[in-house]
Amino acid sequence: MNVLSKTAICLDDEWEYRRLLDLLSEAIPKLLDWGIELGINSRNEEIQEAANDHKEK
Repeated sequence: MNVLSKTAICLDDEWEYRRLLDLLSEAIPKLLDWGIELGINSRNEEIQEAANDHKEK
């Protein structure tokens, strides 16, 4: 089951992806690891970098 609709959040847009991680860390911390894993497995290098940046926090 896909938790996010691809029309709601563009997971290839670095700004939107970083905001998603910020939201998860504040509102739903149990899903943060899931959000970071999405980014690490992305083909987009900017998204991978954002995921690693957030993982290091």
